[in-house]
Amino acid sequence: MTSDQDSILDYSIDNEYSFKSKGGLTSVDLVCSGKNDKQSLKKLKPGKYNLYYTARSSTDSTKPSTRRTVILTVLPNGKQDLIELDRELIKNGSFENGTNPSSGYEINSRTSWQVTNARFTKWPGCSYEGSWCGFLPENNGNANIYQTVNLKKNTKYKLKAKVQLTEVGQTMFVNLKKNAQYLVNNNEITVKCTEENKGQYQDIELDIDTGDQESIFNGKNSTDLTVCFMKWTESTSDATYKGKVFVDNVSLTEVTNEDENYNLVW
Repeated sequence: MTSDQDSILDYSIDNEYSFKSKGGLTSVDLVCSGKNDKQSLKKLKPGKYNLYYTARSSTDSTKPSTRRTVILTVLPNGKQDLIELDRELIKNGSFENGTNPSSGYEINSRTSWQVTNARFTKWPGCSYEGSWCGFLPENNGNANIYQTVNLKKNTKYKLKAKVQLTEVGQTMFVNLKKNAQYLVNNNEITVKCTEENKGQYQDIELDIDTGDQESIFNGKNSTDLTVCFMKWTESTSDATYKGKVFVDNVSLTEVTNEDENYNLVW
């Protein structure tokens, strides 16, 4: 893997493809933390892994970074093979692409994303990585960051993201909707803030099954739906209203039969 001379490249590797829901490996773990973790890289067993790499300019901090995913296959003879993934359905999941504000640290738009009472921020320390992240502000009971994607009916997808909440007792929702309004096939999870994860990024996953509801697909095999990160409360004094939400590293991929089996044998 190579990069331009003025680029800095780093990567991490996880073992998602060896996951089994019952027996065997029942968690997905980071098996190589970065380009300097050479010992872990040498110890990878034959099999298939996710390799996440990020490239950023070493000379111009205003240039957006690029985050991509490839499949790393380690063969029994010690050789490796990289297969570029073209399955990613979310655009600008790192929030790094878009017009920068003329001043300040926040803006109301980033490429491919839309908002309701929400913003995007580059305040230092807010993003999981890179400069930018989505931001559902405090003292607000109805805020939403969302992106429209074209999805097939009766198809499974996996939505992943990093989410941070700031007030104990606070909740937020990650869901799939039609026109950012109507919940699709009960595809929703609630993310909660506890003493243990307050102010820390959480890994969230939503296993999506689009179903075939006629009012959603209108006789078509696919339709535009919205992936939403939202806070909602009718209160003006609870933790959800008072708390902030930060969203970063959003990814959406179709689940293949191979992904569902998680039956890789070393």
